[in-house]
Amino acid sequence: MLCNFSDRFKNVKYLNKGAFRKAFTFGKDNQCVIKLPHFSEDRNHNLNEAITWKSLPKDVKKHFVPVLDYDNEGRWLIMPRVKSLELSNEKRIKIQGKVMNDIKRKGIWCEDVHILNVGTDNHNRPVILDYGLGCREATDSDFVIKPSRIFDDYDFSKLDFFGKH
Repeated sequence: MLCNFSDRFKNVKYLNKGAFRKAFTFGKDNQCVIKLPHFSEDRNHNLNEAITWKSLPKDVKKHFVPVLDYDNEGRWLIMPRVKSLELSNEKRIKIQGKVMNDIKRKGIWCEDVHILNVGTDNHNRPVILDYGLGCREATDSDFVIKPSRIFDDYDFSKLDFFGKH
């Protein structure tokens, strides 16, 4: 297994944080990510991600970073690491549009897909790396993403929701 939970304390490095969770890399060459909730009430984001991964149709899973392991109470969740923050804003905007349009065509809508929650896997395929708010069946009122240049000058790598870690 690429990301073995027993390796979770080996070579741990802070990666990033969002509104509900912090992410750390670990394991050989930091190929794995463990997501930890900020507070106990944020555990549901790990559980949502795990349940969503399990329930996705096979033909849609290629657009999502797989959940490899998780705690049944949501205290942690493990995924392989993908490229994201090292990608340009323009590249992430294109990835966002592509994955959202592709999964909507398959009848799936995810609530929190934005340019900080997308990246590319080891095969350079566009993927959603954070789907902790869950996904649902798409409806006609869900809009199709059109890649925009509105954020071209914004440096998302400096975005920090809760101050210094």
